[in-house]
Amino acid sequence: MNRFFTFSPIRFIAELRGGLSLQSKQPYLAVLLLLVAISSVVGQSTGSETDLFTVISKDEVSLQATVSEKINKMNGSRLYQQIVPVKIGRIPRIQKNGVLTFSIPGSQEKFTFIAQKVNAESDLDFVWYGHSKDYLSTATFISEKGAISGAFNVGKRYFQVYTLDDGISILQEDRTDITVQCSSGEHGYAKPDTIVQPSIPTDKGARMGVCTEPTRVLVVYTQAAANSVANIGQTINLSVQQYNQTLANSGVSTPQTNNIVLTGTQLVNFAGANDPEGTPDAEQAAAFVRDNANIQNLRNQHNADLVICMVEREYNNGAIGSVVVVPASNVNYAAIVRGPFSSAANFFTFTHELGHLMGGRHQTDPGPPSYSHGFAFAANGAFRTMMHTFQDNSNRIMHFSSPNVNFNGVPTGTSNVNHVARVISETSLNVVNFRPSVTQPFNATIIGPTSINTAGWYDWELYFFCQPLGSTTWQFSTDGFNYGSPVGFGDAVNFYNIDASNNGTLFLRCIINNGGQNYVTTTTINVNICSGCRQSSEFVTASTSKELVTDVKAVYPNPADKVLTVDFSLSETSDVELELLDITGQKRVQKTIKGVAAGSHKHFVELTSLNSGMYICKFKSGTKTTARPFVVLK
Repeated sequence: MNRFFTFSPIRFIAELRGGLSLQSKQPYLAVLLLLVAISSVVGQSTGSETDLFTVISKDEVSLQATVSEKINKMNGSRLYQQIVPVKIGRIPRIQKNGVLTFSIPGSQEKFTFIAQKVNAESDLDFVWYGHSKDYLSTATFISEKGAISGAFNVGKRYFQVYTLDDGISILQEDRTDITVQCSSGEHGYAKPDTIVQPSIPTDKGARMGVCTEPTRVLVVYTQAAANSVANIGQTINLSVQQYNQTLANSGVSTPQTNNIVLTGTQLVNFAGANDPEGTPDAEQAAAFVRDNANIQNLRNQHNADLVICMVEREYNNGAIGSVVVVPASNVNYAAIVRGPFSSAANFFTFTHELGHLMGGRHQTDPGPPSYSHGFAFAANGAFRTMMHTFQDNSNRIMHFSSPNVNFNGVPTGTSNVNHVARVISETSLNVVNFRPSVTQPFNATIIGPTSINTAGWYDWELYFFCQPLGSTTWQFSTDGFNYGSPVGFGDAVNFYNIDASNNGTLFLRCIINNGGQNYVTTTTINVNICSGCRQSSEFVTASTSKELVTDVKAVYPNPADKVLTVDFSLSETSDVELELLDITGQKRVQKTIKGVAAGSHKHFVELTSLNSGMYICKFKSGTKTTARPFVVLK
């Protein structure tokens, strides 16, 4: 690892003063310690605007005892390929138009990631998620008051980055040669439980949807778990973000119950024999968490539907996570996750175990329902969705299986066997009621086109929950950080012109003031009108063959009652498939329209068989599929 370190002025000064007595050196050392501490903290907000990672010298690290101790403990665990102290550059300044390019210490190769989601309150508080040009690598970065955490892979190398308490950050490369598995609650530790029936009130109002809220999760951790990772708080926050992003990638970020919100974190001490760190049985460890009186009290205090306990223990057969039962119940509500594997981009263990609590199963699990299984696809099962077991440790993707979502042009599931996204949408309606709702938090999402292939005028509207809409401001951005002048005020942006000058990725946000509190929701729009129009976050190439161009302009009215109008256009004659799906992914209406001529069309769909609720209109022509959410309100 010496190749990562560079010459430091601190070392020079120390050597220069080498002839002084220890007592004489103390004032100099005190000053140096102060300077290093200040530079480390300031570095988070005044870091490089060109390089994402700058290696810190050994001497700067050695002068901070807590940093050295943390790195030594992590190295001693033998769970990491390498650990490199770094300063992290300013991501909002390094990225250009949604493209983030950086190199790994020790390598001159440049890696490029394309922004797919950017939620930015400021340059110091944001979430950035993107993927490589070939979609095979992903990157997630979170900044909280300038402290950066993240996980990414470049090919089959996997990294995490965290900011330590002293302001220094570390870049860790995770090992891929460790044999691991998941123990999924099949050995009789479950307790009988009553069935919780979903209770979801319906609100009526323009574009106001069914009032739901995210599932509430409490994360507790042992001291051993905290010692085994760089920053336990950031590890937890990153894990929560990865779960919600996996839902979004799988097309099921709605209803809100599918998402999770962190209700609290807590260091816990398990006294006595029933310590999850003390048993070699992972499933028994999860049962110990469930049965612990302190955990039960904490669950009640935080009003948590589910509890995840982070541990460090190495369990039998390489188990790195386990749940008591699949899916969770109000009594069997707990899971364990080995901290070092929780947010690692080749394991995603936190997301995987939560998927079990929400009803997702391994591909070999015979439990119901029949469509609750993970999925492997492409040559030799090269890619595996989140609930599939490992063949090797480097091909799990941030998707729950779903036949409605493609990865590199291939469906990520099947309707009858591999549709975990549907299972989560069904199960979350029960899980969110394990504990009573004490608030009805305002939340909102933007609905409208997310992929635009032809220039024209487009509409986006706000779909909001639980509370009336306050004042709003709509803005566009090309990178997710720097937004332009307002383009609208109200519950929709109507008739906005998109042309070739917008080619690439656009970020649309709506800032909502509700009861004196600001709420921000964003959506990403991929614009592919022409090649070379703008250096942007989308790699656009010219097509030499004639392609069918499909444009779904609008699905209205929204909310709808008796009839839904689908307004679309085709560049040439094509068959059209139209499906209406409920929030669980079940097809409620299916129609095929043969030989639709080129041009603009309006198709009317009767809704008499549908109850009030949220639905997805899925429109397919040629190889392109467009999905638009809408509400039925009767």
